[in-house]
Order: sequence, then C-alpha cells, then structure tokens
Amino acid sequence: MESLLKEQVFKYNLVERSMEAFWLNFNSYAEEEKEEFGEYFPNYQRANLFCEISDISFKLNWPQCDNNVIIIHIPMNYNDKPVGYYSIEYDLNGEIFDDWFVCR
Repeated sequence: MESLLKEQVFKYNLVERSMEAFWLNFNSYAEEEKEEFGEYFPNYQRANLFCEISDISFKLNWPQCDNNVIIIHIPMNYNDKPVGYYSIEYDLNGEIFDDWFVCR
C-alpha cells in the first residue's frame, strides 16, 4: 500500500500542487477576510509562519470503496502557536476532490 501511495504522490506531483493550493487559499483568505486574518496572524510576517506537509494518507470509503482519496495535511503555526490547517484530497487520478482551509 505504501508503494502505491508514493507512486501516486510522485506521479501527480501532489506535494508541489498541495503547497501551491495552500498558498492560493492562504493569500485569498488574507485578502478576502482581512479582519479575521488579523486575529489569527497579528502583524503578519511570512517569516513567522511555519507550514509544511505533516502527513499524507490514503482513505478508503468503506465498504463501497468507490470514493477513495489521497489526503495531504498541512498544519499552520504562527509565532510558534498552532492556528489551523489546510487539507486537500485528491482522487486516484490526481484530480482535486475537496479541500479545507481552517483557522482555529
């Protein structure tokens, strides 16, 4: 199973695409939700934001197994404090199935 997951991740460039999608969502959030953004990222400076892929997993829709996805999870820490995460799901053809940008 591990080799199949790695194969899919590399074949469809999911690591790079996930980070690109993260930054698109992050920048949209900063622009569209300025007041809320300021609450989670006060005096925002890029150097104080740590965001890196923490895990990649394969999810089976049991027992049908008809909507299986690869999930990439990117936690966000700002000023050394957790502030949320971005998760993105891909189908097995490398297409985006769903994603979540969450601040908490």
